[in-house]
Amino acid sequence: MAFEMRQGCQFLLAPLVVAVALVGVAVAMVTTRPSPAVGQAGVLEYEVYHQTKDWDKRLFVCSRVIGDTILPPDIRAKAYSSRGDAYLMKKEPDRAIGDYTEAIRLTPKNAEFYRARGTAYAYPTKPDYDRANADSAEAIRPDPNRADAHQSRGIMYFNKRDYDRAIVDLSEALRLDPKNEWSYRIRGDAYEAKGDYERATAD
Repeated sequence: MAFEMRQGCQFLLAPLVVAVALVGVAVAMVTTRPSPAVGQAGVLEYEVYHQTKDWDKRLFVCSRVIGDTILPPDIRAKAYSSRGDAYLMKKEPDRAIGDYTEAIRLTPKNAEFYRARGTAYAYPTKPDYDRANADSAEAIRPDPNRADAHQSRGIMYFNKRDYDRAIVDLSEALRLDPKNEWSYRIRGDAYEAKGDYERATAD
């Protein structure tokens, strides 16, 4: 009788053991499944188009990556930044600032995202020079040898009509990157605005 009871218990427990095993398999499948929002093809498409100058295409591929919370934060942060660049080129600085801010939230130590947001804050239609200056300083602080960060702050100062500071930053940018024609051009404009036509001509 005891043997028959043990057999009966084993018979009753067998489906439960199978069910638990199936749940374990299902959990493993959920935690290791490919990203549903993007997938491998979507990631490859992003790698191809995230720097395209077809701004609408860039917005599309970056938005797909941004919407996939399974992807690592650094990848999503880069997608936010790239989409922010597209918004800025489409003359939508507020949206660009929002995307750069999200990129900074995800990877707060990335100086490039501060530089980009500082550029957006200095956008000519509605500049916020105090915030632009703060972000530019944050971009330069971890690496004072970033020519692009000095250039961005120099352009911000130029737009603010603070020509002396613009010349200082643009000169530093040129020291670090002597072949940057844009830095020469803006510094020349700053010299011209100060009435220093000889230096303006030289630049």
